Amino acid sequence: MSKKVYINLASLYGIGYARYAPGTIGSIPPLLFVLLPEDYFYPITLIALVTVILLSYKQVEKIESDGYSDPGFVVVDEFVGMTIVLLMPFFPKSIFWVLLSFAFFRIFDIFKPFPIDKLNSRKGAFYVFADDVLAGIFTSLTIYILYVCSQILAIILL
Repeated sequence: MSKKVYINLASLYGIGYARYAPGTIGSIPPLLFVLLPEDYFYPITLIALVTVILLSYKQVEKIESDGYSDPGFVVVDEFVGMTIVLLMPFFPKSIFWVLLSFAFFRIFDIFKPFPIDKLNSRKGAFYVFADDVLAGIFTSLTIYILYVCSQILAIILL
């Protein structure tokens, strides 16, 4: 496979070359999944996630073997992390919760609290994805806690 092809896959076909905030821009495409009808949301989103991982993992591995270490143009990992957030079984798909999830995912991905920072400091394709997967899990837990608290507060205030 030519270098151009594997860089296109890892950069989400050029999104990773955005002048400003390529990781943030790379996290936006998964948000389109929430527009799917409820019956199709989980199967299509899960199939897309697995397909993207299977197609891009080797590409990121190749980029890493070429001497790059998690370069900024590789944003497929942000796509994976944000998609994991959206696949939470309880995920409330209102615009408020989607945008709040996006904001928390970016916060966890940018600031990399422990142990995300430890995964990010390691080399290799596995770790390129692992820190974003963990940021997605942290985001999911945060949103779950906030959502449950909002439901309890709503019951108390009624």
